[in-house]
Amino acid sequence: MSGPAALTGTLSDLPLVDLLAWVGRANPLGMVELSGGAVGSIALVDGRIALATADDGPTLAQMVIGSAAVSAEGWDRAQAAARGGRDLADALVDAGADPDLLVGALREQTVGALFEFLVPGETAFAYRPGTSHELGGRFAFDPADVIDEAQARVGAWKVIAEAIPSTSVVMRLTHQLGTPTITIAAEDWRILALVDGRSSVADIIGSLGMSAFAVCGVLHRLMTAGAVEATP
Repeated sequence: MSGPAALTGTLSDLPLVDLLAWVGRANPLGMVELSGGAVGSIALVDGRIALATADDGPTLAQMVIGSAAVSAEGWDRAQAAARGGRDLADALVDAGADPDLLVGALREQTVGALFEFLVPGETAFAYRPGTSHELGGRFAFDPADVIDEAQARVGAWKVIAEAIPSTSVVMRLTHQLGTPTITIAAEDWRILALVDGRSSVADIIGSLGMSAFAVCGVLHRLMTAGAVEATP
């Protein structure tokens, strides 16, 4: 439920770090809605970030189910409980979600969205105190910690974007490795298994429910190792 905005502006006038610091001091519960250059929202509980989502990233359902924190059936049961008034995070745990995997998925969702919001652009914000997200506040993150992590990604993204300038790029396996051997982690294999010369990076992101940064980071490592390449 959305209430009246207590503060509006743009992130070029009030950077995200300063905005969240102000919000945390002014009212520890509320929603920051973003539009324009980046579209999404940030939910705050007790001055901490419960969740941040970007509209052009994976949905919360895709991220949580894709992380194997809970099954699709468990997600549906939790959603039904949330519609009945329960906090979604509590309902997910009751539906069998692994708390550690769930926290990891929520953190990745949050950091991925904050990364999108930190990329320069004409992003407007509206802060609505007293409003909340269905997720609730069972799991929440220190704003400084997740913003620092997102800022680190901005620097890494500049390198990744030189090789993968757009998520519309289609990747394929190379005919020959650039090194005699290559070790692929289980998490990276999930991405490599979807590289087929037809699916775009955006398709892979959608299939796995992972952030664009996470998928592109793995693809960049595989490109550097000579395992995959962009199609002409």
